[in-house]
Amino acid sequence: MALHATLILSAAGAQASVVTFESRAAFGTSYGSAADYQSNWNTLAATPATSGYTDGASVSLWDYPAANVNNHTLAPGGSSTSIAFHYQVNFGLDSGQAGQVDFRIAPDFGYGGAAFLDGVPVGYNSNDMWWEYNWANTSQLFTFGGILGIGNHVLDVYGQEGCCDGFTAGQFSLKGANWVAFGTNDKLDPVPEPGTMLLIGTGLSGLALRRRRRAS
Repeated sequence: MALHATLILSAAGAQASVVTFESRAAFGTSYGSAADYQSNWNTLAATPATSGYTDGASVSLWDYPAANVNNHTLAPGGSSTSIAFHYQVNFGLDSGQAGQVDFRIAPDFGYGGAAFLDGVPVGYNSNDMWWEYNWANTSQLFTFGGILGIGNHVLDVYGQEGCCDGFTAGQFSLKGANWVAFGTNDKLDPVPEPGTMLLIGTGLSGLALRRRRRAS
């Protein structure tokens, strides 16, 4: 029984960070705060995506040019105009990874956007943001960082674009090391899926129950 639990944990360990992308049709406009971008997205997301947009797409690598991440490549029949974006990264840090973590997000947000880390606003720009596929354009990036502890964390990025849906990217650096793109091979501590954790808990509970019965 203990062996069964170990195998489940190993399967979860292969997940690394989980990057998802959502979009909605939206008339382009800028907003006065990071919270306003988030609130606008929440309002739009209350109804299903229309044709050319998506309720959710998996991003295996959030990078460029190694990958092409934007609405017209991720959404079926993807639109390249009038887009509201939501990128989300779920990731975990183990004891060797916790500490200073820096982030840089490269957007094409013609009407600006915002970034949140664990629900706290860490980036906001209401101006046209276009990185031109050059990480040296730091004024066109969201750059932020801080001390993060062991456990699971969530990065949310919101933005709006009128035209023309350029490719985006997202990277992190642990304790001043090289920049790494978020994706299935980023070697961050895995975020176990709820179903996996339930199976682990059930297996260990069964093992404890049998031990009690043998003891009695």
